[in-house]
Amino acid sequence: MNVTSTPPVEAAAVANAAITHALDLDHTPHTAAWHRISRRVWVTVCERCGQEIWVSGPARDRGWRYGGVATREMCPGDVLPDPGSAA
Repeated sequence: MNVTSTPPVEAAAVANAAITHALDLDHTPHTAAWHRISRRVWVTVCERCGQEIWVSGPARDRGWRYGGVATREMCPGDVLPDPGSAA
């Protein structure tokens, strides 16, 4: 898995729409850490709950698109453990 700053330039508008949609649902997307999963798929997560946001590249005649739990459901809040706390 490769970490890149953002999906490719041709996907920027779709990535921005995904982030905006997630923000509307009270998520805090980790916009600086998109992970390249494959040649055409990038994923990032909400910093508060860990729900994913993905951007998928063109396949066949379809353009760039986005999805993921963080684009469909409200953020449940701080459910991830604090990295500085003892387990």
